[in-house]
Amino acid sequence: GGAVHTEELTLPGFKHNIHSNFHGFIQLGPVLKDLDVGKYHKYIYPDPCWGIIFPDKSGIFQYVGQGIEPIERTCKSIASISPKDAKAYMDFYKSHIELKPLMIGWMFSPPVTPSQQFAPLEGTEMGREIVRMQFTHFKRLTDELFESDQFRAFILMAAVQMGLYVEEFGTGYFFPAMVTLEHDPGWGLSVGGSITLALALEKILNDFGGRVVLNSHVDKILVKNGVATGVEIAGGEKIMAKKAVVSNIDPVGTFIKLVDKEYLEEEFIKKVERWHPGMSIFAPHYAISEPPRWKAAEKNPDADKAWGILIGESEQLVLDYYRDIYAEKVPEDPVFLHCTPTIWDPTQAPPGKHTCFQWVHASYHLRDGGKEKWEEIKEEEAEKVWTKLNKYAPNLTRDKILAAHIETPLDVERRLPELIEGCWLMGAMTQDQTGIFRPFHGYPPYRSAIENLFMCGACTHPGGGCCGAPGYNAAGVICDDLKIKRWWEPMKYEMK
Repeated sequence: GGAVHTEELTLPGFKHNIHSNFHGFIQLGPVLKDLDVGKYHKYIYPDPCWGIIFPDKSGIFQYVGQGIEPIERTCKSIASISPKDAKAYMDFYKSHIELKPLMIGWMFSPPVTPSQQFAPLEGTEMGREIVRMQFTHFKRLTDELFESDQFRAFILMAAVQMGLYVEEFGTGYFFPAMVTLEHDPGWGLSVGGSITLALALEKILNDFGGRVVLNSHVDKILVKNGVATGVEIAGGEKIMAKKAVVSNIDPVGTFIKLVDKEYLEEEFIKKVERWHPGMSIFAPHYAISEPPRWKAAEKNPDADKAWGILIGESEQLVLDYYRDIYAEKVPEDPVFLHCTPTIWDPTQAPPGKHTCFQWVHASYHLRDGGKEKWEEIKEEEAEKVWTKLNKYAPNLTRDKILAAHIETPLDVERRLPELIEGCWLMGAMTQDQTGIFRPFHGYPPYRSAIENLFMCGACTHPGGGCCGAPGYNAAGVICDDLKIKRWWEPMKYEMK
């Protein structure tokens, strides 16, 4: 399952989703339907999905469902803090919802060159605005649209959950994606834990005669005359490929660690080695005896229903926090996402009990002490986060913790080496690593310098987040290259 994994980290019966916790875009594409994943797997959609709460017990919540009704409920929540921002959000939604098919199609199609991407957009006012949003950064866009400090904090906190440094140019185009794609159907929670999605796909593969080999670390990709011919696993066993080898791990892991350099040109190696990770994760996981009871529920009872709660008191605090981790520091005042999956899926814990975690963005390298510093400070940092959490949920005193497991950025990489430096997106989502530049240009998307060695996964377009799009797109180009007839109709998109 890779990052889509669930494990009893704390106590028997308490299932913790170690990396991938919510799936937001796989429902929008054809993967679930084409493969009939629902035969073995079920999603539920928490409503509200998440929200942000403040010391004065106010809060803003994102509601989900079909039609305009969840947008109206979301705007009502925004209006409790800023009627002007509620109107601005609704206006933006109404003027951009027609872009939804375009954005979905963009995800579930191989990327094109920048000129091909932008040329069709340049002829209309809306199209040119999309191009402008592509070039600006997320914070600048929110400054243009919204006035209240609290709503800006919410929007910025929501954006960074996708791995974005919101002051980096090229991140602005994520805002229309958030507004138009996240409300319907919402963020999916896998019943039984995230790993159930991976297990469902394994069953589907088995149904069609495929075979999954577990606990078999790949030591080498076999190449002959410039063509990938198979893999060699730990212990020396070779598994030969009838048609192709497809890698779902990062470019450095694929080409530097698994392919002999004699098969790679120096310029290609340079392209691979310049691949850079993004922010990492510090994640304390807990088995707890009761769910949080948020102070903010006094004003809006939906706070206690939310799958996720964002903690970040102000726009400036959020900005200062991410500027610190960008500078490889450990911020003094944490901002984070707290999640209690068992509120919506009680199967992930024993009856009456719960699991929770805090998703705290962090730098892998620390200016003071290096990456090894994490081993020294992890307990202290977890305590700092829990102490702040307790101010918003006073019932979550230390005695409510039954057991704990803390994942540092080092632990993330140890568990899954392909998540370089603990980056759950397998590479930063920056302008130079999106579209045809993800993971490198010079070869058609999902192809490489080795014939019949293809790539998919989070390091390819459109990136991470358990959306299914990299695999879907890679399957299409593999069929094209190997002259295999597709049994599905490719998605298409166009800007009207």
